[in-house]
Amino acid sequence: MKNLIPHLIHNKYQEGVYEGDFNAITLFIDISGFTPMTEKLMHYGKEGAEVLSAILDNVFKPVIDAIYNRGGFVSGFAGDACTVIFIDIDNPISALFSAVAINKLFKKQGLQKTRFGDFDLSVKLGLSFGKVHWGIVGSKRHKTYFFRDEAIDGCAYAEHQCDKMDIVLDKKLVDLLDIKDIDIEKLDDTYFKLLSIKKQEKKIETVSISEIEKEIAGKFLPKSVLNYKYKGEFRDVVSVFISFVEPDSFEKLNKFISNILNKVKKFGGYFNSLDFGDKGSNMLIIFGAPISYEDSIKRSINFIQWLKDKFKDKIRVGITFGTVYAGLVGSEKRCAYTCLGDVINLSARFMMKANWGSVWISEEIMQKIETEYETKDLETKEFKGKAEPIQVFSLLEPKKKIESLFFEGETVGRQAEFEKFKEYCKPILNKTGKRFGGVVYIYGEAGIGKSRLLYDIAEELKSYVKTFILQTDGILKKGLNPFTYFFNNYFEQYEIAIEKRKAKFDEIYDRLLKKIEKSETIKELNRIK
Repeated sequence: MKNLIPHLIHNKYQEGVYEGDFNAITLFIDISGFTPMTEKLMHYGKEGAEVLSAILDNVFKPVIDAIYNRGGFVSGFAGDACTVIFIDIDNPISALFSAVAINKLFKKQGLQKTRFGDFDLSVKLGLSFGKVHWGIVGSKRHKTYFFRDEAIDGCAYAEHQCDKMDIVLDKKLVDLLDIKDIDIEKLDDTYFKLLSIKKQEKKIETVSISEIEKEIAGKFLPKSVLNYKYKGEFRDVVSVFISFVEPDSFEKLNKFISNILNKVKKFGGYFNSLDFGDKGSNMLIIFGAPISYEDSIKRSINFIQWLKDKFKDKIRVGITFGTVYAGLVGSEKRCAYTCLGDVINLSARFMMKANWGSVWISEEIMQKIETEYETKDLETKEFKGKAEPIQVFSLLEPKKKIESLFFEGETVGRQAEFEKFKEYCKPILNKTGKRFGGVVYIYGEAGIGKSRLLYDIAEELKSYVKTFILQTDGILKKGLNPFTYFFNNYFEQYEIAIEKRKAKFDEIYDRLLKKIEKSETIKELNRIK
């Protein structure tokens, strides 16, 4: 079983402990060069993916060895970056030796030469010290975890002070260290650049890491990730980055995340990560990997419409679509299924610039949904890492669905079925004693004209009857969903705001009551309203 979650989380879940704190030294590792390399190798298809997989193995295996052999562990991956925690604060210099070893690795093999070109990889490393708060949240069936607080934020902020190939420590860590053991350069009152370690490192022995239990890992990850057999591949995905206003208690956070996890599963997405760091409280959800669907964009937008309706101004979202590298990143000691590529980075940039309560989408997303959703052109905007401004749109309300089906030309070869259907409809057309006509069930393979037959019948009888459509949802596959579809359309429940939806419901319900003649029916409609 691959070590897809940290052992600390695995063991705490096993013990039934879901929250805790400890002091630790933290290290944030940001690798530069993976995104442009990924974007270029995409042009070479499967061969490019194989080359990228090999580079990822060559880079991450020695990096993770440098961490685990010195007592650290990877708490989480964020694309080509990761956060590392060292719990043994009695020997704080081990974390520095780890950072120096990683720095040397990139100086030695940062230039990756391939048959598709040479790629320059570099690293920035930020270190801090302080409190770490961890938690396991979610429902009984679906869990996720997080590490947060001053030490996690501190190492990310320290990394922000780095130039290429720098190691930067903050004052909290410097105060913990024996200053005689290190040579540092003061950047300001808070941050210091590590120049060298004067103390000799003891001989490092390779540490073996036990495998986590698949049953426990299955609480945190879908089977498609647990059983993932490939190195990696290029996939078209929808990247959904969500920033949220953090609930004011662990219990409320647990309820909030439980709700999200359950909905993500229903809509066919992959909950990649929950993070509390320099981007605030946020989560990354992927649609299209590790399982792909033809309608990944529709699934992601339907999920976001639910999210907007449920949490309103407490969220802001960035959504982009495109090709990424999807696969396992790391080594046997610690790895994660994640996605690399500009698509992921851009959705995070969208999220950070969006106003609370709004959803920013890329032009590719807009073009796929413009017939079903209202959008607003926000024009072009500049984003970090982009040479040219990017076109951005805001996702608004769904457009009113048109229930009618439209066909052109004449029906051929269905006259017998047409006449039989009309015969079945006679009881409801009988003027002397209108009565229930029963149920007609039409079955047949896709494309043989079932919808066209229904359309022709509706057109034939439109002077006598009103036709309603109760449509199934191939995404949710939820019980009674056709009735939800019908009522949403009949009562025109298209607005986001619940107050507007209630007003529209009352208006149409009152209009319906005025058309009813029988007092018993009016009484029953008033009862069930």
